[in-house]
Amino acid sequence: DKIGRCLASLRAIDLDASDYEVLFIDDYSTDGTYELTQRACIEQPTWRSLRLERNSGSPSRPRNRGIEEAKGEYIYFLDCDDELLPEALGKLLNIANRTDACLVRSELIRDDGRERRRMNQIPEWAEAQAPAQRCELIITRTSTVPNSFVKRSLLLQHRIRWPEHLRMGEDSVFLATVLSRAERIEYLPEPTYVYLKRPSLTPSSTQRYGARELGDHLEVWTSVQKLMQPLGIDYFTCRLPVGLRVALESLIFRSCGDVDASSFQKFHEFVALNWETIGKFSYTRRL
Repeated sequence: DKIGRCLASLRAIDLDASDYEVLFIDDYSTDGTYELTQRACIEQPTWRSLRLERNSGSPSRPRNRGIEEAKGEYIYFLDCDDELLPEALGKLLNIANRTDACLVRSELIRDDGRERRRMNQIPEWAEAQAPAQRCELIITRTSTVPNSFVKRSLLLQHRIRWPEHLRMGEDSVFLATVLSRAERIEYLPEPTYVYLKRPSLTPSSTQRYGARELGDHLEVWTSVQKLMQPLGIDYFTCRLPVGLRVALESLIFRSCGDVDASSFQKFHEFVALNWETIGKFSYTRRL
């Protein structure tokens, strides 16, 4: 029930069909999605639909299979419930070719069914020339959605892959790893896709929160902090206020009820260890 808008947007790409390919990586679904994408590929000679041998339960393994199967110079990751805007790939490719960028990030449109809101805007981008400055702006001012335009050779050279053991926050680790290796980072001050945050018949993994998700967040925050420190970026100061708030709100409003004493103790230890920073965050009294 999620993929229809995505398919329609892919058919509307304003780029010569020979200049790009579309790869559908199905995580061994059982709801007819794989068969649907197979039929869609019959009409498109540069589209391919592949299926994993078993369900991984995470978006990371399918994305990694996409990296392995891709033939293009750049890879753009698109989730099945998002829409790619018609001119997006052409604009991203123009910037990448002009600057030899390793990574191009962009704005997005968030659609919650009631309104469309433009997000991930970085008005200070033109003044930031140093790679570390650009990394910090991306980390601080944008959400770590998976839709990056990445040079495939960078991923292959440094063996950069999506962390398959994580179900939540894997996009933060992947983006931070790419940023830490990228020599040239660029930004398109226009939306490239529509992030659909609407009620669905099929719940996503981000709609549930429990011990596993809390553990993932603790690992993600620590990993990204280590990746950013060599660049002189304190991730805990510039981004953890948002991430920790989301985790706390999820524990309150979307909890699975399985956070036991051991899981909560690890959370307590993380907060206590970093209280000098966390204690300065401005939260509501309940949080």
